[in-house]
Amino acid sequence: MLKVGVIIGLLALALLATKYLDEKIQKKIFIGLAAIAAGAIVLFMGAELFR
Repeated sequence: MLKVGVIIGLLALALLATKYLDEKIQKKIFIGLAAIAAGAIVLFMGAELFR
């Protein structure tokens, strides 16, 4: 669970860093980060289920 928290924290930090970019670029980055977060959560949940 700590891994997921760290990943979400880093993604939140990345979103704060994109605050000063163009809105179009912000949207693309947000979609990419959301996909990365979803993939990481699914990966870690799957790993915990196989234990």
